[in-house]
Amino acid sequence: PQPSLTFGVGADILVYGSETTKVRLPLVEDFELNTDNNLAGFFLFGQYRPFAGPIQPYVEGRVGFNYFWTESKLEDKDFFDDGEVARETNYDDFTTFYGGGGGILIQLSEGNRVEGKPGVFLDLKATYLQGGEAEYLTEGDIEIINDIPVFNASKSETDRATYEIGVVLTF
Repeated sequence: PQPSLTFGVGADILVYGSETTKVRLPLVEDFELNTDNNLAGFFLFGQYRPFAGPIQPYVEGRVGFNYFWTESKLEDKDFFDDGEVARETNYDDFTTFYGGGGGILIQLSEGNRVEGKPGVFLDLKATYLQGGEAEYLTEGDIEIINDIPVFNASKSETDRATYEIGVVLTF
């Protein structure tokens, strides 16, 4: 079994908070204001596997950026015409990150290149990403005072530890 070095691109998305508020307007009923706090990451990675086989441990390095945004949607919740009325991004910010981690690939099925059948692996991974400083909203950070929204943003480094479960197809 030979060692392998793989490079690639990746993305992840996370909803880290959500709130729903009932809204009543004159002559109209059943509106909901849904606010979600989101994070999307885009990155380049390098992965080193010391050997091939049905079980493959690996180490991985990542560098990329995160986009934080908070979005509110006003939705009509009537029985017969359920739908979105309005959508607004309330707050957003970008920051960079770098980090690494490791994991293990466990083979679920063997591929066959001649038949075009991919190999399938279960991927169990843990990473630690050191993120730059960003401003972002969390649950409860939007207050409505005299019909004017007030944003109480947090500002901090955006380090995070992640635990991931996925599927890897090899061709």
